[in-house]
Amino acid sequence: MSWIQKLYETYEACCNNEQLMTEQARLLPIGHTVQQAHIHIEIDNYGNFKRASILDKLLIPLPATEKSAGRTSGEAPHPLIDKIQYCGGDYAKYGGTKKSYFKSYLKLLSGWANSPYTHHKVQAVLRYAKKEQLVQDLISCGVLFTDNQNILRTSWPEEEGAVPPIFRMLTKKKVKGKAVQDQGDALVCWSIHIPGDPESDTWGDKSLQNAWISYLQDQNQGEGFCHVEGKKTLIANQHPAKLRHSGDKAKLISANDNTGYTYRGRFTENLQACSVGSVISQKTHSSLAWLISRQGVRNGDQAFVCWAVSGKTIPQPLTETHELWDEDTPFTEEEIPQSPDHTRDAGQRFASKLKSFIKGYAKTISPTEDIVMIGLDSATPGRMSIIYYRELLGSEFLVRLENWHTDSVWWQRLTRKKNDTKNKKKEVFWSLSAPSPKNIAEAAFGQRLDDKLKKATIERLVPCIMDGQQVPLDLMTSCISRTSNRIGMEHWEWEKCMGVACALYRSFHIRHPDPKKRKEYSMALDVTCTSRDYLYGRLLAIADHIEAIALYAANPNGNSHPTAANRLMQRFADYPCSTWLTIEKSLQPYMQRLHSLRPSFLTNMNKLLDDVHALFERSDYMNDTRLSGEYLLGFHCQRREFKRSNDKGENA
Repeated sequence: MSWIQKLYETYEACCNNEQLMTEQARLLPIGHTVQQAHIHIEIDNYGNFKRASILDKLLIPLPATEKSAGRTSGEAPHPLIDKIQYCGGDYAKYGGTKKSYFKSYLKLLSGWANSPYTHHKVQAVLRYAKKEQLVQDLISCGVLFTDNQNILRTSWPEEEGAVPPIFRMLTKKKVKGKAVQDQGDALVCWSIHIPGDPESDTWGDKSLQNAWISYLQDQNQGEGFCHVEGKKTLIANQHPAKLRHSGDKAKLISANDNTGYTYRGRFTENLQACSVGSVISQKTHSSLAWLISRQGVRNGDQAFVCWAVSGKTIPQPLTETHELWDEDTPFTEEEIPQSPDHTRDAGQRFASKLKSFIKGYAKTISPTEDIVMIGLDSATPGRMSIIYYRELLGSEFLVRLENWHTDSVWWQRLTRKKNDTKNKKKEVFWSLSAPSPKNIAEAAFGQRLDDKLKKATIERLVPCIMDGQQVPLDLMTSCISRTSNRIGMEHWEWEKCMGVACALYRSFHIRHPDPKKRKEYSMALDVTCTSRDYLYGRLLAIADHIEAIALYAANPNGNSHPTAANRLMQRFADYPCSTWLTIEKSLQPYMQRLHSLRPSFLTNMNKLLDDVHALFERSDYMNDTRLSGEYLLGFHCQRREFKRSNDKGENA
């Protein structure tokens, strides 16, 4: 029950802090749920209809009972704001395709309006609802539409022109194989115009919310032992849904199924398994929904959220490094021309910047601050489970986050929105960054990977970030294999995979459990490294560069074909020695061309080839066994060194 306790403490710490609330993400008061409203109805204090209009995807908090907040099907009305199927007394009269639940809605609304906790706006809505002319009024003002037989339409024919707003808002559902849009599914919300009352919207009136909370607590008579508070209190029989989004039907706690096997065989009653107080349940679920919408990372039904119980801002662990700091000051090698050479500083400047960033948070997050991370996923549409849960101290959390970004950093091909354009185009930039779990999954299995595999991969990577575990070997191997198959990918995708593969290989060896195999690779080109795999990677990069420059020199404006190094990269990774001889022979025509067009460049490249060859041990050079991922590090570092030289005109 620890997660409930932490979420409850979060609610208590943050509910009165308006600075943490946004229009899209607010902590709901107890006894309320959030839903998207479609139709805005305005009436006066006497229940007289004034006007109605269509809303544009407005999420509103609305009063709800335990049953209605967790309803997935069946009859469970909200007390004030609900669908036309519930609020429209004349819904059946106009041929509604669903069963009308107006009587239960009117009973609940009347109970509240006639109680000591009534509110003048509730009474106004009750007066109007009793007239049973909601659908008629909405048809007369052009919000709902009927056919020639005065029956509510379930679709809008193309031959009748522009589709009305209500049909653009409602979701199509399959009924007997036919897609229909039931106008009874539209959710109506009320505004009451009363002279002298500045707040006409019922969903924004605090006094109305408090009146409902008091009424709800007065109605709940089920008392029992709450396992969270450790005392007797009003017990929740049902728990809220809609944790990840407004249409989410899955629940974390569900034990009300007395006909299935939820608790049968162990207990005779559901409360014997575990009982949670009504207020506690609503506050914890409200906290979780608020945190997910505010700072959670969602991947379909899977959601992860990390937060400080005090409500303080913390760096999010599932983001890439460059997203941690201000986008206006990106950490790229082009940002300051006079800055140090990042291809040669071996990542010291990155480490320094990351340490400063973490230290900045360490000033606001105390060492004993409670940091929690929770991961959710649903096996079925109605059931959700916690797939990951971890509590850390503030100091521990910051150290592990810093370790992940330091161990897994490599040059990454990234994109961001252009600030000076209105067409939302993106620009490409390179930055030192640890890849996000989502990018690692796509690099390991491709852009079109299955959703289940993507979720499983992200789930496996979260412990690497939060617990300091080693990157899974199969993920690293898969990234290296896909990167070696260069010809099978678009150039941008291959560049992206290259950065991820190098990052994982580096992280894997830094965190290797065997101290003898533990090694930290530099992000700068190591010209003294004599490792066979690293040197073969450098040779491949040099061959690629020579052929690319020769093709460009012969035809600067033409389309160049893939180089031999490009085409033979997979084979080179499997049989480096024999494949290198093939690549070397294929370079001869291009080197002859460069002899006349770029003699100085060719001289430099020949000298570089000789230097790299000289670093080989003869037995290593003749060894034709498969290369490890280390060759990608040598290849990438050599390519970046060429880019740096080209930018400075050293290879002209």
